[in-house]
Amino acid sequence: MPLIASGDVTTGLQRAQRMLAVACLVVFAIFLVAQHRLVFPYHDDWGYAVLHYTSQQGGFTAQEFTLSQALHFLRDEYLGWSGRVGAMAMQVGLFKLGVDAVRHFQVLCILSSLALVYALTTNRKRVDARMLVPIVLFLGLPVPVLVSGLYWFAAAAGGIWGVPLLLYAALRVQRAGAVDVLSALLLAAACSFHELMAVTALVFLAIHVVARQCAVRSWRIPFGQIIALMLVGVAFALTVLSPGNFNRKAQTVYP
Repeated sequence: MPLIASGDVTTGLQRAQRMLAVACLVVFAIFLVAQHRLVFPYHDDWGYAVLHYTSQQGGFTAQEFTLSQALHFLRDEYLGWSGRVGAMAMQVGLFKLGVDAVRHFQVLCILSSLALVYALTTNRKRVDARMLVPIVLFLGLPVPVLVSGLYWFAAAAGGIWGVPLLLYAALRVQRAGAVDVLSALLLAAACSFHELMAVTALVFLAIHVVARQCAVRSWRIPFGQIIALMLVGVAFALTVLSPGNFNRKAQTVYP
């Protein structure tokens, strides 16, 4: 009677784990798509959809606005309300494509964020049973966070839609051991979605540069890393120190 080698058993278990992880991902993706069919635009969402929020663009009907009108709207919002230009631009563009475009994009952001978390924490390119951990943690989010954050597109745009950019940049840095041009651009783009995202991106990059220089025991920071810090620093300042943030603080009760 032939014996089964231990290596074959291990390979079989690994294959079973991968199949389980892939199956769970597929089921989870279907669940998210079905769930988002029940998510509809709220009052802030309608404002961005028709370029009428704290500022207003006119001269068009419904969503038949031009690119120029959309850019003028983003400029006015930046100057008068918020520095989250990346989030606002994504909302305007996706709502012009339709509510389903917004729903599917958000599902893609959630799935890619969880996959990137898995890749960062396991340093693996192929999924296994550990992929279930971020899925379970996501499913355990409190209801208030979901209702006033995830399932309110105007809030999710700032808090969620830029996360994949941040995580993918971190993954590239982790695997390359240095910040390349694409990583710096991704971190800078992530800054434009939310003030806390901007803080996270800049702190992440600064800690990476310091840790790298400590590892090589030198304080002569490579020119490329200095350029990356400057790029992300400028993106950070444009978001956090936007005129709109100060106007909003002066005119409303929201700190």
